[in-house]
Amino acid sequence: LTGNTDQLWLPQLYYDASPIPSAPNNILNKTFVLQAKDTSFNLNIYGTETVANERNVNIYSADDVQAQRWIVKQTSAGPKLFTKLNEDFALNIRTTDNERTMYIAQGNDKDSVLEFISAGESMCYKIRTYNHDKYLSISGDVKSGADVIWSSSDKATVWKFVDENTAFPPFDPIPSEILNKEFYLMADNSECYLNVHGTESVAVGRNVNVYTKEKCNAQTWIAKYCNGKPRLFTKLNNAFALNIFGKTNSNCTMYTANGNERDSVLDFKKVDTLKYKIKMHYHDKYLTVDGKATKGTNVIWTDDYDKATVWTFKEEDDVFIPAPGAPAELIGNEFFLRAGNSQYYLNVHGS
Repeated sequence: LTGNTDQLWLPQLYYDASPIPSAPNNILNKTFVLQAKDTSFNLNIYGTETVANERNVNIYSADDVQAQRWIVKQTSAGPKLFTKLNEDFALNIRTTDNERTMYIAQGNDKDSVLEFISAGESMCYKIRTYNHDKYLSISGDVKSGADVIWSSSDKATVWKFVDENTAFPPFDPIPSEILNKEFYLMADNSECYLNVHGTESVAVGRNVNVYTKEKCNAQTWIAKYCNGKPRLFTKLNNAFALNIFGKTNSNCTMYTANGNERDSVLDFKKVDTLKYKIKMHYHDKYLTVDGKATKGTNVIWTDDYDKATVWTFKEEDDVFIPAPGAPAELIGNEFFLRAGNSQYYLNVHGS
């Protein structure tokens, strides 16, 4: 080199000190429910099956909705956690208050790239915001509706990735022989029928029992779909369907079907023609008469399949057989009634 070298520039190799993180292969590009480990609560987008920028995220009781389904995707900036409600939206950190919200993923790399850190158990991870070193954590008491925030590592929640078909098993289609038709449901080995307690009215929480047959709407039922899922509706009011109440020896009640998927979706398990055991889909319990089926006996949901009641679906004319009618030629006319070919006639004794 000759001349003045005071301003000589030498080329330098540049590298990013923070390489792009990668998502674990076992959770990549698959739909999961994220369950807070050792609880019955799932990561959930607040609201009624919609998402928008700044929409809140919490934990909630397990519910078969898109707001509880998530998918990890590897983007050019790193892994992001997208909602199945709308895969343009990903989990986000609002840096002003460490809140967790949803936000459009495109162009939001700084606040939505995540790292999934193994918690030492299969499919269990802590979730870290890669550019902020904060961890997804339940805030306060662990209960349905509790907030989720970004906090320090010592408060991090462990999230279990549960396959959607394990978390929410697919339901059975309603058999065509009972779909959208009116039936009376007779409990096996009895003359009693499924019945909404009371006097031809229904309300939230109304009890269900069995009762001797009466030609009424309280004993008339229709198996049909609501929001694409099987239910059993009362003819009293087509907004109300069978419901499960309580966890142990769960009572059978009535509740509005719309928005009540967790406690009213059914599977109809066929035993024979028009004979079924009725299963509460998400609870794995069966509709069962609580003891001997007599007038007014209560109906519950039990997990014992062998003891579950078999219900016979009977159309109204099979329950209430119409009385035979007199031939038109006889109605309103006077006759003598002779016994066969004899000379004797039907007679009222006496004079």
